[in-house]
Amino acid sequence: KEPLIVPHADDLETERLTLDLRVYVPADYRASEKTYPWLVCKNRNEITEGNYGIALINGKAMARLNIGGGKENSFSIESREPLRQEAWNHLVMSYDGTTLRLFLNGAPPVELAIGRSRVPGKDELFFGGRGDKSGDGYRFRGVIDEIRWYDEALSPEQLQAAERKPRREWTFRSDGT
Repeated sequence: KEPLIVPHADDLETERLTLDLRVYVPADYRASEKTYPWLVCKNRNEITEGNYGIALINGKAMARLNIGGGKENSFSIESREPLRQEAWNHLVMSYDGTTLRLFLNGAPPVELAIGRSRVPGKDELFFGGRGDKSGDGYRFRGVIDEIRWYDEALSPEQLQAAERKPRREWTFRSDGT
């Protein structure tokens, strides 16, 4: 399947953010042995200023954030455990202007202190592939659903309480549309 592409919008480029999604990971989740799939990618790729997203590398989720452009300003954190295959997983990535966090299936987050303000990008938001479409597009062969994007960094308690209305939300039918 081709990635779902959401056109650029300024409301997807806030300094603080939370990306909350469910992911079904099949055993053959990679479209190619040469690349790793992106679940979500905003602003082309990991070396592009303003990039943020989540990729799957060796079965583990990796949250990525670029503040400043180039490899030297690309920050990433990896989940402690691999995602469950042939099962649904719950992933949350957040950035509060100071710390990048990645939550997997309700476990305590992996954290990385960055302490920089995000610089907005101007490119599309991709679900199921990388935003620069290079090579095989770094496509994901699984299912992504119940995607919620917030313009603030939410705590696990706030997410569980469902007290905040997402800024954007995407939910798909059983046929993938």
